[in-house]
Amino acid sequence: QNPRLSGNSLFSALKPDDSVKLKITAVLRDISNSLIQGKVDEELLDLLEILERLLQGDKDSLILGSHKSAYCWTAIECTLRFMLPMTASEGFFSDALERIWKKRIGESKERKSDLVTPELLKWESDLKMAFEEPELYQKIRESNIRYNAISHLNQLLKEQWALLGCSSLESEARKMLLKGRNGNSRDVVNGVEVEVNEQEEEHEPSLNNGDITVARELKDCLLEIQGLIDPSTRQGKQVNNVSDHSVDVSRRQAGGGQAEDCEGTSSSSSKRVRPH
Repeated sequence: QNPRLSGNSLFSALKPDDSVKLKITAVLRDISNSLIQGKVDEELLDLLEILERLLQGDKDSLILGSHKSAYCWTAIECTLRFMLPMTASEGFFSDALERIWKKRIGESKERKSDLVTPELLKWESDLKMAFEEPELYQKIRESNIRYNAISHLNQLLKEQWALLGCSSLESEARKMLLKGRNGNSRDVVNGVEVEVNEQEEEHEPSLNNGDITVARELKDCLLEIQGLIDPSTRQGKQVNNVSDHSVDVSRRQAGGGQAEDCEGTSSSSSKRVRPH
């Protein structure tokens, strides 16, 4: 543990309203990750509904037009996935109408969700009619709904990130990074200053010493925060520190000292040949 910084001090930098901001940030990152993976499915509808509830709990937040459009077009895309058969009677189109529109959208209507828009209701009507009208079914089936859904989701992310700004936790981490970049050529490992010699710098020309130091500090701090939030994760922290300990051991070897591995034994996969 670095005595200069701890998860407690970084955790204390959080402002009271950051608990909501952190949750919103987590949802936005999940939406972003789904898009990166090319997933536009019903899990995204869940995330958009969760985001709405979080924003409603924040008095300074509003439900954006891009949020409403993203929800509408994502619901349509989730339905269109079941319109691959040539006719509506084949496959699971009727099941999708029941699950997505009658149940999910129906519940949104009951709770008077802001995500229920005239556009959404118009599409609900068209999709139900498409089950009975083959021409309308084919027209919707051949349309590029996915592109519209992804466009509105990306617009939502862009606008929400702009409104959200940096949380106080991110601001604190940024300050640490800037301090590290303005530091000297001495590295810090678990609170112990270590000289970074010229030979090490030659082997790692693309790495900034300040960035490396801050990265280690941030890792320790975030693990500590995780432990503060959920004590059951502290055991995982100890496991992660095993790899850090092995890195420290290899650094001390450069000073001429001998060290065993973290378990006091050597395996065929980690055995090193030492000069005699």
